[in-house]
Amino acid sequence: MCWQRNKTPARWPDCAGGVGPCSTHDPDHNFVQWCPDADARGSPCENPTPTSQASSTKRKMNCPNHRNQAKPSSGNDDQGSGAGSYGSLTA
Repeated sequence: MCWQRNKTPARWPDCAGGVGPCSTHDPDHNFVQWCPDADARGSPCENPTPTSQASSTKRKMNCPNHRNQAKPSSGNDDQGSGAGSYGSLTA
């Protein structure tokens, strides 16, 4: 049974940010979420079941726009400046 997912308002107070503004909806567009049978068949169900999603204001994650972005650099790019041990190999 496929699901009809509609654009739903959402807030992301704990989003770490990144490039671009935060998303204001999740999902950010209307679409049909395919079920496993539809995946196997290669086409969506004829009458997808509508979902009843409520808006959410307390999400403890990044918004959809920033979920897959790399974390911002801390500015400490110390490459090779740390003290380390040197090991030797004996044959």
